[in-house]
This record gives sequence, structure tokens and C-alpha cells, in this order.
Amino acid sequence: MLAIEMYLTQVRMIYESTGRWPVVCLDDLDAELDQEHLQHVFNQFETIDTQVFASSLHPEVIANQFPVHKESRVFHVKHDLIKDG
Repeated sequence: MLAIEMYLTQVRMIYESTGRWPVVCLDDLDAELDQEHLQHVFNQFETIDTQVFASSLHPEVIANQFPVHKESRVFHVKHDLIKDG
């Protein structure tokens, strides 16, 4: 959890120094955190205006945690094939 908080602090610092939000990449985040801590991390993304790429072996976890926006999309990647939704 400490590493994630430091990462989010770095994201905010980049914005403060450049005026632009960086792209955030999260790899298999739900494998490392329980539901409570996962919810805390995703709540943090509601306070920043950045593009997030999140991977998971359990896409429903990611889909349920991120707020639904018209720009949100889920892709399924398997054996080098990318499917929308």
C-alpha cells in the first residue's frame, strides 16, 4: 500500500510541476490488495484527471471499481488478440 501511495503522490507531483497529468499504468493491482485497500486506491483516481490503464486477471474487479464514464472502455487481450468489451 505504501508503494501505491508513493506512486499516486508522484503522479500528483508531475501534474503540479508540468500542469499535465501523466498516464497511469496499473498491472494486476487486485492481486496485491484486499477489497478495502483496492477501494481506497480507486477512490484516489476520482480526484485526479488522468488516463488509467489497468490490467487484471479478473476484469470484473476493475470494471466494478472504476467510476463509469462515457470514455471508459474495457478490452480483453488473449493470445495477442484484442477484443473490445
